[in-house]
Amino acid sequence: MKPMKVTARGEERWKKKRSPIADQTGRTDANGPARAERADQEAETLRSVATLAAAVSHEINNPLMAVMINLELLESTHKLDAYGRERLEEALAAAGVIKEKVRRFEQITRLEIADDGPALPRMLDLEKSSRGVGIGPSQAGDLPGISVRR
Repeated sequence: MKPMKVTARGEERWKKKRSPIADQTGRTDANGPARAERADQEAETLRSVATLAAAVSHEINNPLMAVMINLELLESTHKLDAYGRERLEEALAAAGVIKEKVRRFEQITRLEIADDGPALPRMLDLEKSSRGVGIGPSQAGDLPGISVRR
C-alpha cells in the first residue's frame, strides 16, 4: 500500500517521497532532486537574462545601425580636414565597439559575474558569459536566421 497523507480537511493525498537519482554509473544521490531543482532554477535565470539581453540588443542595434550608416555616408561624401577625419574615425571605432558588445548580448550562454571590486555594483561579465560562442560569416554559410518566441 502506498503512503497516504491526510490533510487538515480530512482529504487523503499521495505523499511525495523523495527518491534518490542514479547517475550513469548506477550510484544514487539523495540530494539529486534538490540539485536538479537548483539546475532548473539556474536554467530559468539564464533564459530570462538571455531574453532580456536579446531585447536590449535589438533596441540598441537599430539606432546604432542608423548612426553607423550616416557616419559612413559622411565619410564617403564629404571632404574632411585632418581634425574632422580623426573625429569621424573615432566615432566609427566607438560605434564598432558598441556593435561588438551588442553582438555579445545575443551570445550569452552562462552567467559570469564581473569581479571589479567594491567600487562597482554586481554585474554580468559580458566577455566571460559569451566566450567561445558564435558563428562567423565564414562558418554560417547558408544557415537560415532564427528567432525564438514564447
